[in-house]
Amino acid sequence: SLFKKSWINLFLRPFVSNVMWQGCSSIEIKDIKSCFYKADCYELSDGIKSSTFNSERSLNYIDVVKKYTNRDFSKVSDVVFSMGRLHEIKAFDKLIRSFSLLLENKPDVKLLIAGSDEGCKSFLIHEIKRLELLDSVFLIGQLDDIEKKEVLSNSSVFALSSHVESFGIVVLEALASGLPVVISNKTIWNDLEKNKCGIFVSNKEDIFSQALLTALDTDYKTSDCVNYVRSRYDIDIVANDFVKSFCSF
Repeated sequence: SLFKKSWINLFLRPFVSNVMWQGCSSIEIKDIKSCFYKADCYELSDGIKSSTFNSERSLNYIDVVKKYTNRDFSKVSDVVFSMGRLHEIKAFDKLIRSFSLLLENKPDVKLLIAGSDEGCKSFLIHEIKRLELLDSVFLIGQLDDIEKKEVLSNSSVFALSSHVESFGIVVLEALASGLPVVISNKTIWNDLEKNKCGIFVSNKEDIFSQALLTALDTDYKTSDCVNYVRSRYDIDIVANDFVKSFCSF
């Protein structure tokens, strides 16, 4: 917006050459340099306290769906979970359309989408109705921390189909919960398959749907998902790297 550009030019641009800019990913650093091309940047990821996420299942899929949708189904084969603000950049519409294709192979899987509305909820509801998915796709609203961790620990796969994502800390939260992920290749998570904890793929509907099917049929190890986070994104590791970087300037 004009206001934001004016604010940046007035309060930030005069100090660009005197500031070291920290970006959480290569995408974020690219964004910084698109605004301040002379900015001196370094990359330091976000992190989470991985020990606070539980990878043990406590509810079956039927009970998870019943608790968060108030709907009772006699059979739920899997739960695909996604979370984020209901904004067009998150491409939940693409996820819903991808999921509709998945149902051709797995008719008893359910999709839960958590998040507060930022302009797209009515359109997503329209898509759910248009595709006749009222018994399969559910917008469950914003979850508190305990609820989020419970759904993550009791789902089959986490999905993120964003058009762009500079980081996506919810990916770490899912993996720390032992949950494999299917993530759009418009994000930074291009080493998931190498580390055997998910799929990095185009968010084109048919391709993303196939990736969801593959992930649901793959026997991922909980330990691979958890170790991916603990070995590089635990907050203690990130904080230590920050101190080292700060002291070197």
